[in-house]
Amino acid sequence: MENSTRFIRHNVLEKMRNIINPNALIDEADEDDPYSLKFIAQNFQEADAVVYVDVKSFREIENAFLDKFALKANVKEVFKGTFKAGASFEYRDDLLYRPMRAEDLGEQILYLKKNEENGKIYYERVDYTEGWIQYGILEKLRKIKREKSNKKK
Repeated sequence: MENSTRFIRHNVLEKMRNIINPNALIDEADEDDPYSLKFIAQNFQEADAVVYVDVKSFREIENAFLDKFALKANVKEVFKGTFKAGASFEYRDDLLYRPMRAEDLGEQILYLKKNEENGKIYYERVDYTEGWIQYGILEKLRKIKREKSNKKK
């Protein structure tokens, strides 16, 4: 386990337990709670694209330094960015320097950064935010999207 020799404070352990506990209450204003509206809105702001996808496959990128894998995903819903529902695309991911596993596939939310390399545009995952569909994340993203579009009007 990374940083396993580091002193663990009680509140850190409690937060980790709450993250995996589906019955834990979420403080929507807590910027450190990965399921809070505030945390999700902050990640939404920092990303160039936010999409709900079904990740179908992956392949290793030859001679890659940081982004070791390219993952293929089908877009189910778009919250931010220029993607269209039903479209397929590839994005890059380093998977925190671990091998790709089957559980990395499936439905999830991606916060993506748009980049350019040798004239080609590509996307890569921004941070490792909680992307699994739980704790009402889809509803919170829909609320954020509505609020953003209402401000534009």
